[in-house]
Amino acid sequence: EKSDLCKKLETLKRVETELNTCSQLVPVTLIVAKDLDTVHGLGDKKLLELRTLGEKVALSTSERGGKALRATITSMEDAWNLHIATVGDVRENLNSTIQQWSQFEEDLECHSAWCRELESFFKDQQLCASLHEKRRRIEVLTQKREEVVRYEREIDVFVDQGHALVRVSSVDRLKPLITQLSN
Repeated sequence: EKSDLCKKLETLKRVETELNTCSQLVPVTLIVAKDLDTVHGLGDKKLLELRTLGEKVALSTSERGGKALRATITSMEDAWNLHIATVGDVRENLNSTIQQWSQFEEDLECHSAWCRELESFFKDQQLCASLHEKRRRIEVLTQKREEVVRYEREIDVFVDQGHALVRVSSVDRLKPLITQLSN
């Protein structure tokens, strides 16, 4: 049992290292979101200029040409609005994913601290001189074992969240680590 628990603790440490690597991607996505805001403003400005220039040109062209020009500009505005709506959806998904990463990292830190605490407890095993000490030690070990069994449920939830995060963020290198942790 002790070696099995130690293996799980080591696995959790490897997962933590990999997640720290992945979490470095979050600032990059925030920069991309700021760039989208800049492009959005620029696109609106250019579309307004296009509308103004189109109206000027429409005044000096035939009625049929003016209608075609207005239809083309309206079509471009519709495409732009659809693009902006799509970007809004992507931004919401991005924010949701970033929130999931943050929660996942917090949970990982919590689980890692718990594992480190247990690891140090199990490493500091000393021989007992009397039967009374052995019984007391067995009681403590039984309590720790029960604690591990109760905590496994939390690890299972954590692993499920990890799988959801892999699906959302497409960070495939987390898959083997999460699978390893769940075993």
